[in-house]
Amino acid sequence: MKFLMILLLSSLCFSQNIFKIEPYVIFSKNNISYLAFELNAPSLVRVKLSSKVRQSIINLKNRFEEKKFYKLKVGKLKCDRIYDFEVKVEDSKYHKMEVISHPCDEAQSLKFLFITDTQSIKSNPRLGYSRHRNIAKAVMDKLEDQDVNFAVHAGDVVSKGGNSEHWLKFFDLARMYLEKLPMIAALGNHDYHGELEEGNPQNFNKYLRAKPDSLLGNVYLSFPQVDLLVHNTNYEHLSEKEIQEQFKWIERKCLKAKLVSKKVILVSHHPAFSSTFGHITKDTKYIRKKLLPIIEKSGNIPLVLSGHVHTYERSEKDGIVYLNGGSSGGIMNPSRYKNKYSKFLVRFKPTYSLIEVNDKFINIETFDKKNELVEEHKINF
Repeated sequence: MKFLMILLLSSLCFSQNIFKIEPYVIFSKNNISYLAFELNAPSLVRVKLSSKVRQSIINLKNRFEEKKFYKLKVGKLKCDRIYDFEVKVEDSKYHKMEVISHPCDEAQSLKFLFITDTQSIKSNPRLGYSRHRNIAKAVMDKLEDQDVNFAVHAGDVVSKGGNSEHWLKFFDLARMYLEKLPMIAALGNHDYHGELEEGNPQNFNKYLRAKPDSLLGNVYLSFPQVDLLVHNTNYEHLSEKEIQEQFKWIERKCLKAKLVSKKVILVSHHPAFSSTFGHITKDTKYIRKKLLPIIEKSGNIPLVLSGHVHTYERSEKDGIVYLNGGSSGGIMNPSRYKNKYSKFLVRFKPTYSLIEVNDKFINIETFDKKNELVEEHKINF
């Protein structure tokens, strides 16, 4: 069967005149999807679905009124279903989209894009944006002949979360892959920066979360092939009670998955292991002391995805793979620390990965901006 994808068809002129941020889809907790976009001026929007039943549901659940930013609940994208709808702004032409859901059979592969640290660089914003643009183009080219279901971002989406212009720039570049892929993102430390209210990532929540999602930043997604747990490792913005609440949440979700013999992939911003000085920061020390025992005890977390340190690296400890994605925007960090768990390391190279999951294995393919293979690694169950 076909895999989950989003097809956006509209003229360039229409997009430039109408949309400040072109339509994209985010995953909320329990696989609920939302269609979001921002207009250049407050306008009245209508969403048209091919299914009359789903049309009545979306009309009932979304109060349409004239505004600039829209985040409309589309609903749960069930497997083996096609969801197509159209966005009409005032009297303009329709902006057409099509969503094809993920495979129902756990033996069929689910595939997702893994990307991280798309932020700019404070001292050289153009360089950071250029890196993201190059990676986005590489991903777009790869999507021409690859069936990919969605995108996972490990945080630091932007350099300064409180700056709306940074978000506009992110969506302008990310449009190349968000035109085809729904996204779920972890909270990065930079996604908190510059917010008027400390510890409240308002722009991140506006663009990449929905009202039902936990204010702690964690999100749970479940597919036939695997469960995804997105965990917030920005512990300085959380109380000890909130941190423990997240840990207990991870334990509960892992146990639930284990009862049906399903694997879990954990996604968070800060890594447990790194060959950079990020290995000895307060965050990573806390992760190794408090979170690692939970991961290792679970018995069904074969892969942990993270970013933050701006160096692509694969580490392994006790049969668990810890993958740090290479920065797709931020400044590259040197590797000056001896990481005894490191198995593969690439210095000063922006990368992205395609991760394939089924009931037999997880396969990781990592590419650079030229779409040259950097590494391929397989985890067999």
